[in-house]
Amino acid sequence: MAAKTNIKIKVQLDKGAYMPEKAHNTDTGYDLKVMDVELGAFEEYEKLISPDEMTFINPPKCKGLKYRIKKWLGVFIPQEFTRSHIIIVDTGVHVQPEEGYWVEVVPNSRVGKRPFFLGNSVGIIDEGYTGSIKFIYKLCDWGNTKEDVLGFFERGAVCGQMIIHKRYNAVFEKVKKLDETERKDGGFGSTEKKT
Repeated sequence: MAAKTNIKIKVQLDKGAYMPEKAHNTDTGYDLKVMDVELGAFEEYEKLISPDEMTFINPPKCKGLKYRIKKWLGVFIPQEFTRSHIIIVDTGVHVQPEEGYWVEVVPNSRVGKRPFFLGNSVGIIDEGYTGSIKFIYKLCDWGNTKEDVLGFFERGAVCGQMIIHKRYNAVFEKVKKLDETERKDGGFGSTEKKT
């Protein structure tokens, strides 16, 4: 049976939003564009770490959550960290694929060339979600200004892409033992050549 090449996706656009579109017929992803952008601070870290503790941290008597957060962040923390931001990009695009399909949203190469990364690595838009598609980007270079960030995500700019997938439902069968394989339980790096 031949694979289905065209599926129907209902699209609702907020005022000022742009229709998803491909740059080339052979592209896999449909470009999504910026309708609105919001800059949010990492307020939870600002509350936990005071400015005079930002350059070097060595709190031997510090206990509890505040101490654990500091240890997780490491010994050296730049002053700019408290001024870093997340960028919430709203496309204003609502999609509803036909039954049995779902949508993946990922950055495109334009974003990959800049100091941003997607906050949740990859976005999954399930068949039942009909809210606006949003991207949450984080800065990985603290030297950027608010103007630099907002300028890159200006209205109408491509902020990511949407890929359509077929959904498969699995039936999980509990067994006492899995079948033998050549790899067995070899995990991370198990196929690397040993020198």
